[in-house]
Amino acid sequence: MIRQTTFGIALSTVVLASGFTTIPPIPGHSSVKRPTLNQAASKPHRRVVSSTFKNSELEKSVFEQINRYRDAQGLPRLRMNPKITQQARLHSRNMAR
Repeated sequence: MIRQTTFGIALSTVVLASGFTTIPPIPGHSSVKRPTLNQAASKPHRRVVSSTFKNSELEKSVFEQINRYRDAQGLPRLRMNPKITQQARLHSRNMAR
């Protein structure tokens, strides 16, 4: 039970952190348009976070890294639990709001 909880927390943290990944704008680049004071005040905006990788690939990568570490420490490997994975994703989405 503790193994599953630990994995769920680790996976939630990774998924949440992946939501904060952004590509910084290049200063002076022509595609970067800065809003004027009037534009900023007149239009509500939502921050859109983009990522260059799929979350499922990141999840698998972290899961494998955790298991490699556990192997090196002589601990049993963790098994993927779809219910915990779903809850971790839901938790991460809720935290990102």
